[in-house]
Amino acid sequence: MAQSLPWEELELPVLEWVFGLGHDDGAMLERSGDAGRTVDGLTDAQVDDALRRLIGAGLIAGRRQETSDLFYWTGLRPAADGLRVLGEWPPREEAAVNAALEQVLRRLAEDLPDDDRSAARRAGSAVSKMSDQTVLDTVKGELRRLGTEATE
Repeated sequence: MAQSLPWEELELPVLEWVFGLGHDDGAMLERSGDAGRTVDGLTDAQVDDALRRLIGAGLIAGRRQETSDLFYWTGLRPAADGLRVLGEWPPREEAAVNAALEQVLRRLAEDLPDDDRSAARRAGSAVSKMSDQTVLDTVKGELRRLGTEATE
């Protein structure tokens, strides 16, 4: 029985490879393919196994077909959770903290004098906009990258 590789040596490099595919979203893997052809140091069969585990964990999306000697993958792309794992998307925890902080500031504003109420509401709005802006900036960056890749 083959020894399994740790996450950092198998699934993480494959997740990074999927992220790097960009608009070239497919792969043809050989059952007996040499190591390093697709992902450095991994056989095609190991990459296929990792892709199936990453889909099962909800970290990537894609479709798999196989023949007697090949695995065909199409539509490969990281899912939102995969982007979070790679540090390419705002983590859920930060978004939840920002939403909670915004609500606390807005509710606090209801019990404050007029001068302080306005400041607390502005602070709540700033936290909300900061969260939204982080997501918007990430989406804009990805759209720019995809647009650049499409014109190359």
